[in-house]
Amino acid sequence: MIKPYAPGYVKIDGTLYNEDITHTGDVSITWKHRNRLTQYENMPIQNDSTSYAVEATTTYTIEVYDEGDSLVNTYAGLTGESWTYTDAMERADCGIGASPAPLNTSLRFKIWAVRGSYISEKHNIVSTRV
Repeated sequence: MIKPYAPGYVKIDGTLYNEDITHTGDVSITWKHRNRLTQYENMPIQNDSTSYAVEATTTYTIEVYDEGDSLVNTYAGLTGESWTYTDAMERADCGIGASPAPLNTSLRFKIWAVRGSYISEKHNIVSTRV
């Protein structure tokens, strides 16, 4: 396989993505690196908390969808194992006025790995609601 593995062990605000997640304020998303070169003998287990050495030039892309399931922004070239979607970013991305205008009642994030021109075959979809 030449495509990078998708990030694993994805959490929102410290909670695994496959659980019912409710948040207030900024949304903190964390994940663990996966590496096709060191994990080639076994398919990676996505909920394995192990972080593998990141494959050279791998970055992450996150798409943000609003409560109407419309794509509002794409954040590319992310490195490391965490990213925060702030209230200010949500207001700018969704055209929501300044506080006290309410934010979205739910958000959805798609997360995948990119290495050069290759995109991970799988991606993670995580949702949260207020």
